[in-house]
Amino acid sequence: MFVVNIDGSNVVDLGPGSAPAWSDEGTRIALSSNGLYVVNAADGSQRTLITNDLEVDRISWSGGGLVFSKLVATPGVYDTFRVNPDGSSRELFRPAGASPLGEPSWYPHPNAAIAVGSGARCLYKTNTSSAVQVLSTCNQAYPSVSPDGSSVLSTAIGSNNLVVSPLSGASPQTVAQFGLQADWGRRPRTAMLTTLASGQWSTPAALAGDTDAYTAASAVTVMPDNGSMGQTLQQVVSVGSDGRAYHRAQRVDGSWTPNAPIPGVGGSSAGFYARRVAIGGAKDGSAQMVVVGWDDLVYHGMRYANGSWSGMNLLDGADGAANFAARDAAIAICCDSSTSPGAAQVVANGLATGPVFHRARLSDGRWLPFQQVTGLLNSTRLAVAVDAATSNTYVLATAAPLGIVRQLRYANGAWDAWIASSNSAGATDVSLAISNNAGSVVAKVAYVDSLGQLQYLERADANRQYAWTLPLTTQVLMPNARSVSVSNTAAGAEVLAAQMQPQQ
Repeated sequence: MFVVNIDGSNVVDLGPGSAPAWSDEGTRIALSSNGLYVVNAADGSQRTLITNDLEVDRISWSGGGLVFSKLVATPGVYDTFRVNPDGSSRELFRPAGASPLGEPSWYPHPNAAIAVGSGARCLYKTNTSSAVQVLSTCNQAYPSVSPDGSSVLSTAIGSNNLVVSPLSGASPQTVAQFGLQADWGRRPRTAMLTTLASGQWSTPAALAGDTDAYTAASAVTVMPDNGSMGQTLQQVVSVGSDGRAYHRAQRVDGSWTPNAPIPGVGGSSAGFYARRVAIGGAKDGSAQMVVVGWDDLVYHGMRYANGSWSGMNLLDGADGAANFAARDAAIAICCDSSTSPGAAQVVANGLATGPVFHRARLSDGRWLPFQQVTGLLNSTRLAVAVDAATSNTYVLATAAPLGIVRQLRYANGAWDAWIASSNSAGATDVSLAISNNAGSVVAKVAYVDSLGQLQYLERADANRQYAWTLPLTTQVLMPNARSVSVSNTAAGAEVLAAQMQPQQ
């Protein structure tokens, strides 16, 4: 088996093997060769036996480890197993007593895969406790789940067409004829940082110079204490290649701490699996996060000035609900001081139809309940920022077909109105920072447009509705962006984006 660049250069011999599967971060490959092995992709070194399983015909690797199918009976009966990349916790990856399942592909969740059932060859979402049929159409082979978990690419037996089937139940689409096995493109993402000073943006560069770091989404907060209380200048949270939330910080000497998993529920060292992450910093050196977990529920966590963590805590929902299932969540801090973490303003949107809700965490740790911000449905991405001078809270949301829409919550708790913003049709992600200079309120808006370009603009008089409808010229900061986060700096602003990098 070999690794080779797409131009034919840099051929690397990995030794004997078949059924290769890349790790998410692109540094290792799992393969079958009289056993299941993992090797370094760069040079084939550290060839490590993971399991002694023979007759392995398919491997899939993601945050939950490795899933693979192996021959368990003749003629041609395969079943699906899961194992950690270090060889531990090998287990049958279907319920006991269920029919065998083969040809697995990880669903983007740490504990589920899509696999093919025996007999009619229907597709099932499976783990150790359940196996649920996901599509009404059967006679499928070699399923491959899209990176966002929305669709399955498979071969239709009989026609041999490659078909994309939305898991929502929408009509499948034939993408190629006479195909056999195919996979979705997966391009590495790197957290890229650019700063605004004296009216000029710096050339985007990998965060902390770490060009090999993979992130699915990242968020940054420039610490308002300037490092005096917590000894950090800025803090970053991101979703890593294994699906867990990670944290790193820039120290006052300019160096960066290494990426480290954020403690999970109850402070668990196993970490926390996340879809979306957001962070806000306070003048006492603390930082608060809201995270949408793999279970689609909203959690809150706090990193104190001394570097310790609260662990992630599940937030209750609106109207007495035990939890809040969301598409996205965002957080901003206000009314903080060197001795107080301030109040956290949190927004989240409902998972089913995308209504926006708001709640606040007071400086003493008490929470006010979620309340709906009426007048908008079908929102997807959210941003929130606070005007420190007035304590007014600004909310942005992406919502088709409007693009970006703005809402304003006054310090007295009254809401303004949703206003559609110009220059924003097709926006897929958005972030916001607010500055106030002697009563002149400026909204610093960064967003990813429909082409993946990271756009930036500033709106003066942001507290006025008309300011959001004025057509303005935007600046393109970088191409191929997938997520964006903006934070105020003393000199202007800082933008952090997860950027798709070229395939090697």
